[in-house]
Amino acid sequence: MNIYRLVIEGEDIKNEKVEISEDGPIGYGRHYKKWIMKSIIFMEKKYPASVLTKRLIEISENALKNDIKYLEDILLILKAVKETEQDDEEYYGQDEPVIV
Repeated sequence: MNIYRLVIEGEDIKNEKVEISEDGPIGYGRHYKKWIMKSIIFMEKKYPASVLTKRLIEISENALKNDIKYLEDILLILKAVKETEQDDEEYYGQDEPVIV
């Protein structure tokens, strides 16, 4: 699992057609929840002390109740991380940033 895949998967979920009922959106269910959990695992493994990891976990608590309105917030965090990783790769020429 990598950040690029998580962003693509989040975009796919965002673009899915859903039916709206009185209880909220129908059709995201397990796929949405699984994506949230994979995002948490990724961030905790790769960025355990990051404020973004903590924020993602906070947002996820509501999102796991199948509240789709939090999808965009989670996706924005993942995109910020992705862009940062891309910048590091371009600058350092490798997958992992060099820590001095």
